[in-house]
Amino acid sequence: SLPWLQPESYFPYGKSDPIYNYNKLFCKDQPNLPVTFSSHRNGNLFFQYISTGAELTDGFFMMDYEAYINDVKKYLSEEELKNTLLNNYDSDTVSSISNLPLALIAKYCNAKSEAYEMEKCYSISINEETGVSEITCDFSKCGFRLPTKEEWLTACGKKYLSYDISEKEFSDAVWYNKNTGGIIKVVNQTLPNENGLYDMFGNVSELCYDKDENCYVFLGGNVFSSRREIQNLTSVLYDEYKENKGAHGFRLVFNAPTQAKYQYKVSQFYANSEQYSKKSSQYKEWLNLAIKNGSPDAMACLASDYYGLDTDDGYKKAYDLCIKAAEMENAYALYILGMLYQYGSYVQKNENEAFKYYERGAIAGNASAAYKTAIYYKNGKFTEQNNNKYFYWLEKSIKDGYNKESAIIELASAYRDGRGCEKNQKKAFELIDKEYSKKNASVRILEEYGDYIKEQIGNHFGIVYAEEAYKKAAQKGSWYAKEQLAELAIYGKDGKHD
Repeated sequence: SLPWLQPESYFPYGKSDPIYNYNKLFCKDQPNLPVTFSSHRNGNLFFQYISTGAELTDGFFMMDYEAYINDVKKYLSEEELKNTLLNNYDSDTVSSISNLPLALIAKYCNAKSEAYEMEKCYSISINEETGVSEITCDFSKCGFRLPTKEEWLTACGKKYLSYDISEKEFSDAVWYNKNTGGIIKVVNQTLPNENGLYDMFGNVSELCYDKDENCYVFLGGNVFSSRREIQNLTSVLYDEYKENKGAHGFRLVFNAPTQAKYQYKVSQFYANSEQYSKKSSQYKEWLNLAIKNGSPDAMACLASDYYGLDTDDGYKKAYDLCIKAAEMENAYALYILGMLYQYGSYVQKNENEAFKYYERGAIAGNASAAYKTAIYYKNGKFTEQNNNKYFYWLEKSIKDGYNKESAIIELASAYRDGRGCEKNQKKAFELIDKEYSKKNASVRILEEYGDYIKEQIGNHFGIVYAEEAYKKAAQKGSWYAKEQLAELAIYGKDGKHD
């Protein structure tokens, strides 16, 4: 009904952004409606494994969705993006990445690879004579990159290329010229293909590298493409991308890793996925392959799983794996060995041995092991008492991420008493007060806060605040808090006895 507002008339080359214009003209009361271009992706890595051979390492991983703006902005600076259309959108979750130069796409891939501690695939240099960026890709490396044409064609599947499926079946899975009105759609609104990938056909054309022709091409069609064009797998050369009428983007792939450390990383991608319950077998597959190839991180990870079973067989398997990983000074494995010896799980209880493993784990960088080491130095039962080492490992454990309330309370008590540090009761109270201010503070924090107020440690608050904290703790079943409330009543609050 709006023939004058067609994207191809000025997008992506014109001065006006169609999304902004559309909102300004027709959506004053309800901005960003009906053109929302949103994506619910939350920063986690979502991908599907595509097999290309008999071995697990023969395949590759492809992202479920095309790249979207807010993710690109995480890895590229404002200066780099200032001449692109990315800054013209009100929404940062547009799934189509239009007019990004190839050099910026390569930089984005490298930056994302670095963030996930994977290998950088792209080399980018400037030709001194022409001033043009020259980009080469090492397809053997395990890092994020654009797919090859062959990989894309493997991943796209065959189901929606069949001429036998009905128009309704095709429309349920593909955004094309008959069901979009030329508007790019929100991802994950259609059915995925047989490989679990969304929008492989239609919506936006996707950038790939054609190894045979040594050039970049767009594949898959878009919201302006006909069913026949999509099913014929008509490709568009990168240099002629205006044929896509602004509806183009890309999605990333990375190789199935052959090195143990990257195999372990893949297992953790599965473990951290929202779909873990559906992917637990893949997690175990990659974890076991990493262990087979000697990854100490993978050994410690599986040992943790076995330890969590709380069975004799589980403790035995955890011990065997951790002993191997400890030979390579794996911090997490050393921590688990410390726990096995401290509590006598599978091995005979031996806290001298436990302390040795905890300290090795702390030195290797495990925050939990650092906290345990601090407590051993504080108590001085299985090593010499050393307040300086106690405070050093306690503070380091928190800095390294051990933010459990037990550690915070311990650090506050160290500042309160000047154990291993300069006495600073104000700082002690600030640590407790910060925990108390959190929603649903625990019983122990409520009790500690009440004690600090009652004894006026680092503060000059009235006793009424202590009473309030004790009442909250008492409501959660604390006998200690009830005892303190009774004591306040006996001695009288504001000079009154009750």
